[in-house]
Amino acid sequence: MARRRRAERFYACGALQWFRAARSTRTLDRMWKPIADLTVADLLETPVWEWHSDSGDERVRPTALRELHEYQAGPVHIALAAFTLADGQLRFGYCSPADSSGIDYTQPVIITPSGHIPLWRQSPIPSEELEGLALWLEADPSKMLPIQVESRVPVNGSFYREIVHAI
Repeated sequence: MARRRRAERFYACGALQWFRAARSTRTLDRMWKPIADLTVADLLETPVWEWHSDSGDERVRPTALRELHEYQAGPVHIALAAFTLADGQLRFGYCSPADSSGIDYTQPVIITPSGHIPLWRQSPIPSEELEGLALWLEADPSKMLPIQVESRVPVNGSFYREIVHAI
């Protein structure tokens, strides 16, 4: 009986909400994962992830953010993005829409069951490799480009969009 009264006081004073929030914060600290392990399901559940790179080891963790701000100070974030291929097929992945200066800043990436496909590269890929990417996307190489990218997370109240004409 005494245990039940203590529990009732615990819930009544709001301590449970504090406990849940504290536990949630600790959980987020442990949730860093390699970016290569990020899935579409992860992004659909949590659309904004904090990104960190240390000596080439890229890691992400979920955040509670639902909107980003252009050129915000602090950590870099990636966000859920939709990719529409030239033939109308829809794919999902992520980009970093807070700085829309160009594709080299947003660095959009499509996630497929076979792996991640970055749409930005320092030099164009050979046609043989493009055909391989088309296989990953289950698309006809001649009907794959251009690809429309649209962030599903608003930046300063609007959604980032761009068109990728070459990979």
